[in-house]
Amino acid sequence: MLILSYYSEERRILSEILNGSYGYKNVEISSVDSAQGKEKDVVIVSTCRPGGKIGLGFVADRQRQCVAMSGARDGLILVGNKRMGNGGQSSGQQCWKDAVNYFAGQRRLVSVPGNRTAIQERLNIPNPQIFSEVHGR
Repeated sequence: MLILSYYSEERRILSEILNGSYGYKNVEISSVDSAQGKEKDVVIVSTCRPGGKIGLGFVADRQRQCVAMSGARDGLILVGNKRMGNGGQSSGQQCWKDAVNYFAGQRRLVSVPGNRTAIQERLNIPNPQIFSEVHGR
């Protein structure tokens, strides 16, 4: 399994939690930029962006989107805000909207409604403060 992040701090925290605290040694955690050419059976892509007026940041880069979404052999899981691409008209934002619409049309879009605290509890985040610091920006 490969988990990809667009941001080095998120990658570091994911690695610390999954490889360190939980001891998952078969989970590779990498930046999108260093994943070009890598393939794994399952790839999880964390976007770590709220989008909207804040924008997509590195997620808006079409080349990075291609790298992030093309390395999965059997399963691709995108983690992010489905409305993330609604803040503008760039090709990267349109690509995100197209991906969301495609997965919704395939009935493969899973929504986790609720507030951040409920999501943290549901995901059993070991240190909610770190989660809030990274995702609350």
